[in-house]
Amino acid sequence: MTMKLIKSGYRGVIVRDALTNHYGAIGKGQNKVLRSLGVESTDRAYHFAKNRSKFMRKFAPKKNLPIYFLFWVHAFCIYYMFIALKEKQSQIACAYFRGTWAGILKNS
Repeated sequence: MTMKLIKSGYRGVIVRDALTNHYGAIGKGQNKVLRSLGVESTDRAYHFAKNRSKFMRKFAPKKNLPIYFLFWVHAFCIYYMFIALKEKQSQIACAYFRGTWAGILKNS
C-alpha cells in the first residue's frame, strides 16, 4: 500500500511518538527463533515468502528483477529454510519454499 501511495505522488511521514500494541505473545511450544523471523507457522511462512516475491515482482525497478530472481530469491529461500530445518521444523521450510515460488509464478 505504501508503494502505491508514493507512486501516486503522496509523501510519507514518520510519527516518532506513535505507539503500537502487539497482541499474541509467544505461546507455549512456539519456537522463539522462527517467531523472531516472522515464520512461526506454516501459513505465516508461506504468505511471508509469497508476499516478498510478489512485492518485488510488482514494485522493484525492472532492471533489478534479474538480480533479485537469480540471486536474492535463492539466498532468502536457503536462509529461511536452513533456519527452519536447524530448528527441526521441516514443514515450515517446505511452506517457505512453496510460498516463494507461488509469489514468483502467480499473478494474484
